Amino acid sequence: MINLFLRQHKLSSILVPNPVNIEECSDEKLREDSPFKTIEKPFCLFVGSRHDPNIEAVEVIQQIAKDFTIQYPNVSFQFIVVGSCWEPEENNNFIALGKVSDQDLAWLYHHATLILSPILSGTGTSLKTVEAMAYGKVLLGTSVAFRGYPVESDKEGIICDRLDEYVLLIANLLKDENKLQEMGENAKQFAKKYDYRLLYSSYHDLIENQL
Repeated sequence: MINLFLRQHKLSSILVPNPVNIEECSDEKLREDSPFKTIEKPFCLFVGSRHDPNIEAVEVIQQIAKDFTIQYPNVSFQFIVVGSCWEPEENNNFIALGKVSDQDLAWLYHHATLILSPILSGTGTSLKTVEAMAYGKVLLGTSVAFRGYPVESDKEGIICDRLDEYVLLIANLLKDENKLQEMGENAKQFAKKYDYRLLYSSYHDLIENQL
């Protein structure tokens, strides 16, 4: 809509996507010991602020966690939620931590087996999507979660709008370490295109053109 408005008034525009700091996401100088006593690997991670689509996604994750326990009772796997989207809670394999420090969030990203994002609504690109990919993690999410990013499913991430298939997808990924590593590396390479050093160069070019 904005681009259409600008074209109607013969104004050119450049879209600068939400950026990430690749170097920060690649920092390997992290403590190996867990800062969370109740979290054990393997686990998946969801990060979100108190926003209705995020709250709705957490409710979906709670159900996925329950279904996973029923369908795979002998597989130990936790579903971790971080951010103001949900009050701190621990219920079997579902754990909500509330807000955490940047250092603890980085630890969670680095040690998560995969990132879960069953977002059902929302507009604009999600910074959390490319942030997770910058950590070299496989993100399993809906087409809404990947909105605005030209991700190829099963290469740089897994796009699935059938929420009833998530339990099986997670179980299969847990059994395929090679796929997790390969897709994680693809995700990291994809995210490099959204590093702020690269994206913000567009502003430099725009300013120079006006001088």
